[in-house]
Amino acid sequence: MHQGPNNQTSAGQTAEAQSAVGGNSSPPVNRSERLSRRSAMAVVGGVCVPLSFDPWGLASLLPVAIWLLARSLDGLSWRRSLFIGWIFGLAVGGLSFPWLGTAVTRYLGIFVLGDPDSLWALLAGVAAFLLWWPLAAVGWGLLGATIGAGPASGSGRWLLAGLSIVVLESWWPRVFPWSLGSALATPEPTLGWWCLSHFGVEGISMLLVLSGFMAASAGPAMPAGWRHSWRWLAALLWIVAPLLSWSSSDETRSREILAGETMVVSLVQPAIPLETRHGDDAQVEQLETLKVWIERAEDGDGRDADLVILPEAILPGVWRDGWLTAWLDPWLSSPLVVGFTRVQEQGYSNSVGFFSGQRNSGSTPGVPSAPQWGDKKMLVPFGERIPLAGLLSALGIDLPLVELIAAEQQTVFRSEALEAPLGVSICYEGILADPVAETVERGAQWHVNLTEDLWYGDWIEPAQHLQLQRSRAIESQLLWLRCANAGISAIIDPAPQGIRSVGQFRRWKEGRWSPWQAAVAADELRLEQGERSILQARIERWPVPSSPRWSGPLRWGALPSWLLLLGIAGFRKKKA
Repeated sequence: MHQGPNNQTSAGQTAEAQSAVGGNSSPPVNRSERLSRRSAMAVVGGVCVPLSFDPWGLASLLPVAIWLLARSLDGLSWRRSLFIGWIFGLAVGGLSFPWLGTAVTRYLGIFVLGDPDSLWALLAGVAAFLLWWPLAAVGWGLLGATIGAGPASGSGRWLLAGLSIVVLESWWPRVFPWSLGSALATPEPTLGWWCLSHFGVEGISMLLVLSGFMAASAGPAMPAGWRHSWRWLAALLWIVAPLLSWSSSDETRSREILAGETMVVSLVQPAIPLETRHGDDAQVEQLETLKVWIERAEDGDGRDADLVILPEAILPGVWRDGWLTAWLDPWLSSPLVVGFTRVQEQGYSNSVGFFSGQRNSGSTPGVPSAPQWGDKKMLVPFGERIPLAGLLSALGIDLPLVELIAAEQQTVFRSEALEAPLGVSICYEGILADPVAETVERGAQWHVNLTEDLWYGDWIEPAQHLQLQRSRAIESQLLWLRCANAGISAIIDPAPQGIRSVGQFRRWKEGRWSPWQAAVAADELRLEQGERSILQARIERWPVPSSPRWSGPLRWGALPSWLLLLGIAGFRKKKA
């Protein structure tokens, strides 16, 4: 019997809708359906993303967030998928990044207007967040549009979603790039740690999204039969992984080393306020304060500490190489790593210096060896560098920012005073895959990150910043020392193959040292936010990183794969 065009169209829509949900008995998608329900699903899913990170730490919500995103995109055109993805991104950014406005407010109030409580600085911070928030969410919108333009169902849709998240995390411009996979870097070791060490942070992101879309293809709820139940297995694994405790193999244990043979390292957290750090009147007083902190940290319980670490840009004002050497040489005993602002012929740079001290001086006792210098390579956009500075200047827009000079390579310090090459990152370099990988390629066997979290307030960012760095420590299997001025200083020991790096630790509290304590399991040693203290540890070994790296191949391989899948999808739709 001949059917009219209307009947043919209705049948085609029904078949397409059934295909979109994996061939089950779900009702077809009505093209006139309002987007309110799907928008609500996208909002709930987007909110689940920041809730899966610290300080909330509900990592099991992340697969649920991806499942909700996939369900809200199911059966939509690329235009509507663009809108739903943007709504999802607004929910992610709205709860994740209010610290951006705090950073702008503090910078303008302290260093531009000279009034930390300035109402104009506050309004500028709010305006910066409101401007950045919808623009950053466009990346999620493009991800949704890409998925909507691709295959309607099947493995092609799952793979396209997984590769698209890698492209988003690697290529979409943001102030602080971060990865979904970092949510599995919980403070206590879980099965997620094992996954991060084997698949890498970006690899986990791709697997999370792929499994969430696979589960969503099984239907809007748990299927009654077993035909499509297997599609839920991967997503259920990621829900359970952060809940299962995990300890690495005990077959290989740390060798017993006498206390006198260990390396004693001190992390100094002086908690100096931003408002007073760089004032001309307070420079002499602050240098005296820092000298007291360094000399206190040099006490290694009967001997000098082997290394003292101070946070990012902690020295007041700007310094030339010779000035810093002249200040430290007369009295510095232990080796020192310190962050400061360095002035050079080309301009200013966010720098780190390594000084061997008088005790570890090479062949001539009592004479310090030449200091080593390093500069920050990955600069914060609109904080340390101005994107499109030439274009903005041509338009008559001059931002009140000093553009810093970027280094050509990541810093790795080598010295007779160090037992192993030491990789260094400054601030958000420690949350990125490439800078950490570069230090490993250059021979680093342990890592120091110098940072300053006072810019971002005391709510979300300090805990989130630490978690993102923790994920890179687990991924690289490096002993990770994080030194913050007033954020959260920490020692992260991923303990690959059951080998512990840290044997004992103690803290400077209330004017005296606490007793030495054994570092058990994979406990994260830390100083709490805003605490004025010193964290000192006895380090016994530096295991060589051995985990496979997936970040590079994923980042550079995802973009052409993504374009190829879109091309195939477009060809198929045109042919149809």
